[in-house]
Amino acid sequence: RDVTGVQTCALPILGRRWEISAVEALLERAAAGQGAVLGVVGSPGIGKSRLVREVSALAAARDVDVFAAFCESHTRRVPFHAVARLLRAAFGVDGRDAQDARASLRATVADADPEDLLLLIDLLGIADPGVQLARIDPDARRRRLTALVNTMSLARKSPAVYVVEDAHWIDAVSESMIADFLTVIPQTNSLVI
Repeated sequence: RDVTGVQTCALPILGRRWEISAVEALLERAAAGQGAVLGVVGSPGIGKSRLVREVSALAAARDVDVFAAFCESHTRRVPFHAVARLLRAAFGVDGRDAQDARASLRATVADADPEDLLLLIDLLGIADPGVQLARIDPDARRRRLTALVNTMSLARKSPAVYVVEDAHWIDAVSESMIADFLTVIPQTNSLVI
């Protein structure tokens, strides 16, 4: 793994020059403000993950932030699991003290509605145990979090690549949130794989 957490391979990727070139073009367009969504599908063992790792390494080499989440079969019924993992990566929460992570998040999204910010802090697993969340309908929670994440994505200045691996195991709530997230991607400088 390199400094971005992206696993790299020492051996060159073979037989995928066309695919790499196509994704490089999407990455360049995204960095220029025309975001894109790329679905990588195929039979098991065909090299999907390797292609995604290569693209992630290309992005990281261009100083493009790369954030990844992996869906797992045993978490398919855990609401918000995949999206929480992706957002934890995007906000740099992993490996940080919860209090420090909350302070950093508050500074990052200072203009957010305070209740929405508490929902996001809870989603990221860094909630202050002394602070009570307002009771909210699960669907309303998803909608409010989606609106906040979309607003932040539209405001992001630097390019980013978001990777969701093994999406066939994604939980239903995360799938819904990511589908809504994808609607704003063309207006951003992001590439979602």
